[in-house]
Amino acid sequence: MRNMLAGVCLSVLIGTGCCAYAPYQTPPKFYPDLSDIGELAVPAKINIETMLPEVAEPVYLVSLPLPVRRPSDLERLPATTLLEVAEKDVGATGRQLRVHNIGLWCAEMINRWLKKVGMRGTNSALAADFAHWGKPSPRPCVGCVAVKRRRGGNHVVIVKKVEGDRIIAISPNGGGDRVKLSKYPAHVFYAFRAPPV
Repeated sequence: MRNMLAGVCLSVLIGTGCCAYAPYQTPPKFYPDLSDIGELAVPAKINIETMLPEVAEPVYLVSLPLPVRRPSDLERLPATTLLEVAEKDVGATGRQLRVHNIGLWCAEMINRWLKKVGMRGTNSALAADFAHWGKPSPRPCVGCVAVKRRRGGNHVVIVKKVEGDRIIAISPNGGGDRVKLSKYPAHVFYAFRAPPV
């Protein structure tokens, strides 16, 4: 009875034009019109395998360690760099180097060179203080600091070359108020000190 009444009501409504009855359907999907794009239209699914380059054989990546370069004996010593820094000032006068104590500046200059290469000096203007700096060396060595006595005090130099019982040294304030290369008998020095490595 209830179904009959529902059918009558629907019939009346349809007859009067109040509504239109139609069974429920899934709304159509919207597909954009790509006809005007032509060749630019792409398929919905892309086969990735067709896009990969063809490789005849498999490629394997192997990580190899880089060769380690071992420094030479001279490169292990900071004195090598110390010599290079000191050699740049050979020939310069105390005024050109702007030293603080004109006449007595050998220790001041060596402390300045040590600071340039990142090494700690004596922080003293006394040449004799270098007799306790670094590590003791029983004989003159290239790059060593050598201390000797002079009239009225001490003098400090950097050994550049050893020739038998004589040394060639970079001598700040070694005569003429300038940095110069000087040759000395090795026995006149009472202390040879190697840079702390």
